Amino acid sequence: MMKVIHIVVVLAMFYCGAVSAQTEAVPSQTEAVPSQTEAVPTQTEAVPTQTEAVPIQKKAVPIQTAYVTDKLQLGLHAAEDTSDAPMKNLVSGTALEILERNRFYARVRTPDGREGWVKAGYLTDEKPAAARILELEAASAAAKTRLDSVLAQTTDVRQTITDLERELAVSREKAEQATSRVAELESETGRFNQRMGDFRSSVPVRWALLAASLMLVIGAFAGFLWFDQRSRKRFGGFRVY
Repeated sequence: MMKVIHIVVVLAMFYCGAVSAQTEAVPSQTEAVPSQTEAVPTQTEAVPTQTEAVPIQKKAVPIQTAYVTDKLQLGLHAAEDTSDAPMKNLVSGTALEILERNRFYARVRTPDGREGWVKAGYLTDEKPAAARILELEAASAAAKTRLDSVLAQTTDVRQTITDLERELAVSREKAEQATSRVAELESETGRFNQRMGDFRSSVPVRWALLAASLMLVIGAFAGFLWFDQRSRKRFGGFRVY
């Protein structure tokens, strides 16, 4: 581009020099033909110079991040040198059973039982990162499922504990009420015993003996009447003693 600009500048300078030379030769002719001198204008100002470089506008492209793909597809061929078209494409991470192997190629068996040849350089003893990531994601999902189950069981256990604590509080309240009732009964029993003691101390001993003698006499008389009545029934109304 700079070379093109340089050439344009040289041509412009050459053209300007030629025009200036012509303008200097015009006065010698204007003396002989004065009437035509005014009709011949100089065109030196009408020729623009193209010495300035034209700026090139570049469109701004936003910076983006890209990654190298790890999705490898390995062709499974029937030919030993894999020169034919692949009969199946094996994705990265596919487990293969090696049946035969040389320096460049290997005869393998796929998980679905198909056999063929692949390039041995693409086989590795370690699982690719993508396969390991899938296994880790599956293990993480299983662990999350177990964690959710444990949390659900924990929630049930917490609910059971809450119910038991509520029942325990009710039982304690009933026990406190029963303890208060027992205390009241013991107080009433004490008052009753006190009254009984006061009543025993208020009755004289002689009145107690008199009442006992009276009861003895009444009992003896009642026994006599009972014996007399049985005797009369037995002997036809006669008294036999």
